[in-house]
Amino acid sequence: MGVFNWLKQDGLFISDNPQGSQEWKDERLGLITGSQIFNLMGGNDSTVLLKGAKTYLNGLVNDIIREKVKDIYVSFDMQRGTDLEPVARNRMGERLKKQNPIDPETIQEIGFITSLKWEGCGTSLDGVTSECGTTEYKCRTIDNHMDHLDGVDKKTIYQAQFGMGITGAKYCLFGAYSDEFPIDKGDLIMHKIERDEDMILDMKARCEVAVKYVNDKVSERRKLIQDQLN
Repeated sequence: MGVFNWLKQDGLFISDNPQGSQEWKDERLGLITGSQIFNLMGGNDSTVLLKGAKTYLNGLVNDIIREKVKDIYVSFDMQRGTDLEPVARNRMGERLKKQNPIDPETIQEIGFITSLKWEGCGTSLDGVTSECGTTEYKCRTIDNHMDHLDGVDKKTIYQAQFGMGITGAKYCLFGAYSDEFPIDKGDLIMHKIERDEDMILDMKARCEVAVKYVNDKVSERRKLIQDQLN
């Protein structure tokens, strides 16, 4: 199956490599990604990188210089979330079909996405929908699951808006899933996150500042490394 028509855009590139594969990790080398975009969103001035942002970006600089993405420790909860993601996707599909049995919105998995309009950035979406939307799933612990009834946390909203910014999607369907709860007692909690143009413009401006910082820092450190070798 090919990608949905709304994703067939000039300057938008979609990888075929499975998420988690070595090829997928290599594609992300040195790029700002959705799961980490929150690092750039601190402070009111989009032109100023705070300490947390610089710490994150310096990690990207190191990856570029050594040509290898830093290995990430995968905790039990992180692995659990990865294992449950297909279940969450299926449950969301069932919910959408129940809401509109005649012509239900469908969900499709997708590879790593980059765009010429977002230099130095890329996003690994949990899925995309047939109606110009994205999907994001969180499979958190039993103690945190019901908190999602109150809404979507800021970190996930940033991640969703970043994905919408790169792809041009109109909304993101968020699904919090827990296999600790029966179907009739809240196993899947869904929210629709609408596209926020102001946030996306601010985010894009922050990314442009961040990418310049990374490029300048890579050049500076490569020169210093060469001086060490001479």
